[in-house]
Amino acid sequence: GIEELQALIEYLAKYYPHKLNLTRINLTLLELSKIDLSKVDLRGVDFTGCDFTGVSLVGLDLSQCKITPEQIAQALGRVPSPQELARILAPKKPQGKKFNIDLEGLFFGRGKFGVIDTTKHKGISVEQLLKVGKKVFRSGGQKPPASENEILDKIRQEKEAEAKQHNAELRAVIEARKQEMRAATQQEKHHTVEKTENQTETEQDLERAEQQRILEKQRELEERKREILQKSAEEKALQQAQEKEQERIQEKNRELAIMERMREGRGGHDRG
Repeated sequence: GIEELQALIEYLAKYYPHKLNLTRINLTLLELSKIDLSKVDLRGVDFTGCDFTGVSLVGLDLSQCKITPEQIAQALGRVPSPQELARILAPKKPQGKKFNIDLEGLFFGRGKFGVIDTTKHKGISVEQLLKVGKKVFRSGGQKPPASENEILDKIRQEKEAEAKQHNAELRAVIEARKQEMRAATQQEKHHTVEKTENQTETEQDLERAEQQRILEKQRELEERKREILQKSAEEKALQQAQEKEQERIQEKNRELAIMERMREGRGGHDRG
């Protein structure tokens, strides 16, 4: 897919830029900011519609490709001046190849060419210099370009290494998540036990309070009953006193009636 194409272009641009031909590729599918274009031949390349955000223009020869000032402004992050724009679009001189040869390896045995013992010779012959020169050329010369199969195998190996690393990181994240879930479950169980204990204590407190309320109610009823009984006794005593007083009054009235009849009897006797 596009990801494999992106990875292939990045690899070729970095290690085999001389084998990379961007004129036959739809560059709008690629993320150019991740591709090292400094060593790639950009002659005839059409960048129409490409996003240049984050692309480094240092060392790029843009004189023979299709690119707009707006894309250059995207790469720079600002609008370039006319002089700066002309300098960026100007042809660049090709850089020559550099060969770095460590000559100490010839004489101190730290290279691949062996040690030339000059103490046993009066001088170095031209033939010896030619032999040493051929060894240096073969060692420092440019290696033949890799085949497409080798490049694909290299990309495949890098992809497999990235996938293994990603899987390892994913497993670590999953394991950490499991640990968090187990800790949360243990904490929830502990919280549930505490909640149950607290709920049991609360229910016991409510039950004791209810029992106390019932006892208080019973005491109030007993007190009310005693008050009613006492009031009934007082009313009964009052009624008995009233009845006795009524009887006493009736008895007094009878006595008065008898005395009245006796006076009337005596009065009649006296008149006779």
